[in-house]
Amino acid sequence: MMRISQNSHASVEGLPLQLIITAVVLAITIPLMFGALHTYDKSKVENEIRSEISEIIATIQMIYVSGPGNRAIVEFNANNGAFTSIDNVKFGDEPGGNYSSVIRYTINGMQEVPTVLKSPNVPMISIDGSAFILMSGQYEIIVECLTHESDLNDDGLAPDNFIQLSLSAV
Repeated sequence: MMRISQNSHASVEGLPLQLIITAVVLAITIPLMFGALHTYDKSKVENEIRSEISEIIATIQMIYVSGPGNRAIVEFNANNGAFTSIDNVKFGDEPGGNYSSVIRYTINGMQEVPTVLKSPNVPMISIDGSAFILMSGQYEIIVECLTHESDLNDDGLAPDNFIQLSLSAV
């Protein structure tokens, strides 16, 4: 016959208490870890989209200063994170619109974050004459400087140059 020592009974009796303690520790730790990961992911996505916007602004301003007929193809990455998604990135507005020289983005349905193109103030529109809007993803954007017969930058002079944005067929 098998003998059970008293130490074995104490081990079995202590097991539920150990499981409860483990469950409580996990219940406290997991939400904290998830929150930290979510915050890190959002910060990473915001920094990446700001970097992409800064890079395309440099190209847009260079093409604009170079004058009508100049163009370039630029890679633009608006990648989502693990917990964070880019809703959209909007470039410019309709001709003469309030946001014609602004690039703005929205993350996770939050408030739009604008970046104004200044020095020089560069009006941007899409081929259809409105804001150029991208969702999350990777794109090749054609940046082209053209001339419009009206005053687009409110300096009282016309015609004005502007940047037309479109997707590359590649």
